[in-house]
Amino acid sequence: MTFVTERGGCVLTATSVWEVARFTGPGGVCIIYRNANGDLKWNQRAADSWEAWKAGRAWRATPRTKRGPRKRRIKYENLTARDGHDCFYCGKPVSFEEFSIEHLVSLTHGGPDNLTNMAVTHRGCNATAGHLSVVEKVRLAEQTKGLAQ
Repeated sequence: MTFVTERGGCVLTATSVWEVARFTGPGGVCIIYRNANGDLKWNQRAADSWEAWKAGRAWRATPRTKRGPRKRRIKYENLTARDGHDCFYCGKPVSFEEFSIEHLVSLTHGGPDNLTNMAVTHRGCNATAGHLSVVEKVRLAEQTKGLAQ
């Protein structure tokens, strides 16, 4: 289920004793269940996610949102006005060209897509943080800034 939640899916409560897993995926609800013989079965949406997991392919439970260059510039200006031009992780200045938005609580884990949940980072620093929790991100920032001093 970690695979699902890291990609924006939401684990749902089973609606019958036969269900092994129920979660949201592209286009609707995905269900994995056991039949009367005890064999695992999937609806098509769940089978697609299972195949992606087995093959190590990309799979997203929710569609990506489109972000335009104008909105990106506005976010950069608002964040740097609030926090300054230093990277949340390494503490070094971030130009608009190397700017990346760090969502402290990731969107795939239900974090809001607003400025209260965002920080300015370098693209590389943001990629290093990956899918860490908020606490782990703060620890990484403290450690990285400590090494830079």
